[in-house]
Amino acid sequence: MNIGPSTSLPRGKFEKGGNAETKGKIFQINLITFCLLKAFEKLKNWRLSPENQLAGKFDDVVLECSEGAVLIQTKYKKNKKVTFEELLATNSKDNNFSLAKYFLSYQKDKSNFRVKNAIICTNASIVVDGDNQKFLNRQIATSESILYCPGHVCWFYTFNETIVPVLKKRIKETKNIDEGIATDDNIRDFLEHFQFYYDYPCGTDLRSATELLLSYVRLSKNVFNKTTLQDIHFKVKEWFERPRGPCEYLTEDGVKAMFSENNALTVPQPDTFQKTGDAGMKSTTFHIQIITLCFLNALGKFKDWKLSFKNRRMGKFDDIVLERPDEVLSIQTKYKEGKISYSELLSTSSKNNFSLVKYFLQYREIKAEYRVANVIICSNAAIRADNDTQKYLKRQKATRGSLLYLQGPDSFFYTFDETFIPILKERLENHLETVKEEEIRDFLEHLRLYCDYPMDLKNNMEEESLRGFRRYGNIFHNVTLQDIIFKVGEWFEHPQGECEYLTESLAKTMMSEIRSRKYSEELDQYKVLFDSNKVAFDDTKTIFYLATGKEYLLHVVKIFRALQHNGIKALYVDPNEDLDVKMQVIEAFDRPCHEILVITRPELPPFDVIMEVYAKIRGTLEKYAYKKILLVAKYDDKLIPRLGIENISQTIKGWVTFDDFLSETQTNLLKKQIVFNENITSLEDTKMGNCLVQIPSILDKIVRDERVIVKLCVRTLKIKGIEQKIILLNINDSEWKTIPVDPTRESRVLEIEK
Repeated sequence: MNIGPSTSLPRGKFEKGGNAETKGKIFQINLITFCLLKAFEKLKNWRLSPENQLAGKFDDVVLECSEGAVLIQTKYKKNKKVTFEELLATNSKDNNFSLAKYFLSYQKDKSNFRVKNAIICTNASIVVDGDNQKFLNRQIATSESILYCPGHVCWFYTFNETIVPVLKKRIKETKNIDEGIATDDNIRDFLEHFQFYYDYPCGTDLRSATELLLSYVRLSKNVFNKTTLQDIHFKVKEWFERPRGPCEYLTEDGVKAMFSENNALTVPQPDTFQKTGDAGMKSTTFHIQIITLCFLNALGKFKDWKLSFKNRRMGKFDDIVLERPDEVLSIQTKYKEGKISYSELLSTSSKNNFSLVKYFLQYREIKAEYRVANVIICSNAAIRADNDTQKYLKRQKATRGSLLYLQGPDSFFYTFDETFIPILKERLENHLETVKEEEIRDFLEHLRLYCDYPMDLKNNMEEESLRGFRRYGNIFHNVTLQDIIFKVGEWFEHPQGECEYLTESLAKTMMSEIRSRKYSEELDQYKVLFDSNKVAFDDTKTIFYLATGKEYLLHVVKIFRALQHNGIKALYVDPNEDLDVKMQVIEAFDRPCHEILVITRPELPPFDVIMEVYAKIRGTLEKYAYKKILLVAKYDDKLIPRLGIENISQTIKGWVTFDDFLSETQTNLLKKQIVFNENITSLEDTKMGNCLVQIPSILDKIVRDERVIVKLCVRTLKIKGIEQKIILLNINDSEWKTIPVDPTRESRVLEIEK
């Protein structure tokens, strides 16, 4: 059965509606996470707060330190254009970019903070033309700025003196203000501290920059060593979603304690600030968790399904849509603070989130196009227990076959009985000339009202998620529920327009991307940076063979650092995974978003496996001219001739040495402890450290933080009647090696593992 009207969309795609408010909250949380790491990198004695009541209109992100406070208001804009009329608007309630509104807030903020900067940060750009260009000064963010974004060029505007009289006039036109506040000096003071960041990275671009920033923080501050960006993001999100009222600041000591592996570490007594409410973010979190639950239930229970969200074809039932060959099920999620009243259910207002009149009218439309299994309203709010409501409702227990079935506490939903039909009919007759009772009965038979639904589904989904994974093999092994929620969240952030359905096939691809990310996070844990992060791959080639010895790690880390630094999206095949998992990751490379596939093999696999891999990726390489593959494996001079592939590069050998590292990394590595001739000492104290780190096996082990035992002695032997010095070297009780000493550089060990 072909569900829904025919469209011009490609197969496997749906038309996604907009959700700018949701994306705005996600942008805010991502920026809080970024500022948290930036504070670790750049500041001392700092504290961070979101939705800080004292900051007025600049309350989204407040970062305080000894230099002053940076107040940031994040603004996500769907059409990505801000006009000058919006900047000069006086209707502050309806305009997110009104300079008059922010000027008035700044006057109050000055009494609460020693303001260093007051910033608007948006993904949108300002429409600049000849008339307004004279007011603007365009500047580039330097590395000292809190909003400097590694891997991106970030620009901001300041406003010069010429706008003072224009802005002064607009401020005075604002309702209910003290005109005495709009002095030239006050406006100049505001403009000196105000910055407007535009076209700021958001979504995956901001997350990529944050991952790079996390790498810098790990190296420079020795924190977050066992913590992923995903872990930090979840903690920040939990903190952000705390209810209105007193809330703890995030501080350096508090965050360290939060992520410490030492459970006995004392969490410092936190300061608190007054947090404003944020129902919008809680609604988004609730929505994403319900999508995740539906995804896991579909994965474990159904076949031939596809899942979408904000699906424009479904009208008011667009939040979550599950389509199967013979039916469609749609869910509307509704977060509410407080209880659902009888009057809300019978409201005739289209703005009421629980109006059954509104949902009936929508049901009539979608029923004409689809074979509807159920339409569901799912809310965290309970129904207010009164006689009017309870006498029409029947409470039922959800079965395991339900898409909203929860493992753990019993799940219940409500249906309406026959006696409610005339009540609803009376309300509907205000909108319709005629409405049949059979239509209302049909609607109520398909309607499910899930109320008092848990806000935090993570504990209840854990077992359910494992059940869903079992029939899919190793690709789901070691994938956590947090991994999946994070991945579903990325899918949820897809922009308005054409969007890919979530299917069983895409689920496997997502799991492959999760496994790739886990391996890249392992690479990020190695605290080394390189002197050069250039990506110099010949555009005419699509496959690059980087030949190594048995120590391949540093080659892969260098590739990772270069791709990370340049913001290139890559998939990584973990050399320790089973073959079926590796093949799944390789298949995931067919998604357009991945530019590079990095395949790491300490030993080259059998030739038939190589050809099987190439058969999988050949179509992808032909379809996408920009995609490239990097093969990191042991040197084999017969590989390229046997493959017979024209677009493979010449073999690149001997790619990484100690001299390739940044000087700071070199210094840190030379401080590593080794056992040298039965004495524990640092490499630099052996006076041979610069020689020993030239040995690939030693360099590999110290980067991995593995134990290194070196036994070394010098002997003079007669070789063909000539006295010659040799070095006897043993690494970690392996075989002794004999190395002649270069007579011109006796202090240096050369070509030790040739």
